Amino acid sequence: MRRALLLALLTLCGCAAVTGLEVRPAFAATSPAGRPTMAPSGTAGDHGSTAGLPLASALVDIAATSTGRGYWLLAGDGGVFTFGDATYHGSTGDLALVSPARAMAATRSGQGYWFAAGDGGVFTFGDAGYHGSAAELALNKPVVGILPTETGGGYWLVASDGGVFTFGDAGFVGSLGGQAIPDPIVGLAPRPGGGYRLVDRVGRVYAFGASYLGGMQGACRGEVTDIASSPSGEGYWLLCSTGDVRARGDAPDLRPRLQLSAGQRAVGLATTPDGQGLWAMGSGVALAHVDETISGPHAFLAVSGGAPVRWSPCLPLSWALADDSPDGAEQLVGEAFDYLAGRTGLRFVFGGRMPAAAPMPVGTIRVGWTDLAPTQLGMATSRAHLTPWGPRMRSSDIALARDTGLALDYSTSGVGPVLLHELGHALGLDHVDDPSQLMYTARSGPTDFNAGDRAGLRQLSAFNGC
Repeated sequence: MRRALLLALLTLCGCAAVTGLEVRPAFAATSPAGRPTMAPSGTAGDHGSTAGLPLASALVDIAATSTGRGYWLLAGDGGVFTFGDATYHGSTGDLALVSPARAMAATRSGQGYWFAAGDGGVFTFGDAGYHGSAAELALNKPVVGILPTETGGGYWLVASDGGVFTFGDAGFVGSLGGQAIPDPIVGLAPRPGGGYRLVDRVGRVYAFGASYLGGMQGACRGEVTDIASSPSGEGYWLLCSTGDVRARGDAPDLRPRLQLSAGQRAVGLATTPDGQGLWAMGSGVALAHVDETISGPHAFLAVSGGAPVRWSPCLPLSWALADDSPDGAEQLVGEAFDYLAGRTGLRFVFGGRMPAAAPMPVGTIRVGWTDLAPTQLGMATSRAHLTPWGPRMRSSDIALARDTGLALDYSTSGVGPVLLHELGHALGLDHVDDPSQLMYTARSGPTDFNAGDRAGLRQLSAFNGC
């Protein structure tokens, strides 16, 4: 993935400094949450999703009703969304949680639910009983799951280090607490009679009071994000961050078709009572925000006066598609710009299609598909100019490789991550040597901007002032 930056110092050629942007009329842009955040399969019905809703916080978990005709979705701020026959019993969406909500579980009656926050806090609504929490404990790692007992008279909490905490009539049958585990735990699932299984992010499964059916390391192209049990407890499904589902034991091979937008990952899995249906849930895309504490490796294409060269952040930018872009490109690229608007606070408007060889107007990012070298998936060429505020990006041209066989989506086998990488260059990011970052010099697995990438985007953003 190549990038180039051409810094044109206008004062050297006697030209006047460009002070405004030439922006094309705005067209209807794809919503950042335009794709459904829910995918049913088997006997699971489609009861709706948060597509099109302005989420203040991304979704983190799902719980199905006892009838299988509805579900609740939980957001990280404690907001609860109901669909089908799921009834609303309250949320913490209007409170400032000390730690984000991580996991949710429903009562057997369907008239209440619990959710757990990362600090071990437990919140109860409807007929869900409160039996204590881990909020007062000195946790080594955050809580990532909650599992109620069959009676509803207690629950287990599990932390990412494998520690298990029991409350009410939940019996302790083992944990990984105090052990050096290779990867963090991401969820737990029940077995009838009081046992449970824990799963880590690469697919290792740890059984306590349940038969060991084998792990599924390497089964996911991305990370494992959730686990759900079959009704008998002799099987389970694992959810991959890419939206794929893997089955083991007597769990039937069900494959929800979850299409993820830019910035989304699959995060929640729920089953129907008959065990013949599944819902896979995507995280959705939250509204614009900036994390002042995030850090990690990042680099910039150009630096002037100690600050990275960036776009004029308080003026709108236009994005355009090259005329010969494939069918479906407008949705794919529109989602990417909507996602970047949330990450950076920059304003992007769709300027329609333009010839691939046409001169680039000031303030425009053009995306197209063309023939590149066999080993090259994309490239970005950015230009900068002098303005009254100092050097600023002028325009950027992104070329994605044609006929690569990559799907028009944001999975690990899609062109979406390549597009996001090149858009990182278009905004001013350079390559880094860390393969865990999307801005690594070669395609290495990430499908989204990671900590270092986001730290760099923060400095290029409108959140950093004009």
